Amino acid sequence: MIASLPMYDRPETEESFDRLWAHIRSRLQDGGLRAPRRLVRGHRAAELAWTDENLLLSQTCGLPLRTFLKGKATLVGTPDYGHRETPPGYYFSCLVARVGDERREFRQFDGCRLAYNAQSSQSGWAAPLAEARRIGIEFGSLLETGSHLSSARAVAERRADLAALDANSWRLMRRFDSFAASLREVGRTVPTPGLPFITAFPELANDLFVAITESLTLLQGDDAEIIGYRRLANLTAEQYEAVGNPSAAAPATS
Repeated sequence: MIASLPMYDRPETEESFDRLWAHIRSRLQDGGLRAPRRLVRGHRAAELAWTDENLLLSQTCGLPLRTFLKGKATLVGTPDYGHRETPPGYYFSCLVARVGDERREFRQFDGCRLAYNAQSSQSGWAAPLAEARRIGIEFGSLLETGSHLSSARAVAERRADLAALDANSWRLMRRFDSFAASLREVGRTVPTPGLPFITAFPELANDLFVAITESLTLLQGDDAEIIGYRRLANLTAEQYEAVGNPSAAAPATS
């Protein structure tokens, strides 16, 4: 079996996620279940793990869950970060621009260049497209960067005008990355179901839900602050499906 917790894994958070996994693994072993000692690391490796028939546990994004993972992965539960302005288990993207940009609101960014992590991302791709459509603006060009961190850097370095960062990624950037001080929020997207835990073993979904829930209560100090989960929400596949997928049509990348 394999396991990964890739969505907020970076050098500064690695030890905290290792300790969380150690707690989860211990709870599973107490129940007589085998679990890998170490997490699969590296985002590309983690993406491959999502479709692996031996996947015990991983965290993915809402867009993959309702597209290429549909019918292949089982939803375990959704972390709740305690956002006061969202339902339990929901999250949103923060739309960020440079501090010196004179445009103050998202609607003023009509025709701008968007930096996005990947077209498989709910927070970095689908959410800003939906928000732009909702308020009646369009992006002029696109820059694919491979990660939220790289998208934020692209804006800071003037290679793009705007990026959509999921709220937890943006929180970690403000904590660990000095360049984040050169960015500011110009809007937020409509909340959608958050980044789900998944497994390839439907019969283990409840055991995993319980193990994660119990493990979260064991996190202390900086680990609890860095990881940020308050509890697991028991969202349904139907709640993810209700979000809808972005149109295949998009402005040209340049």
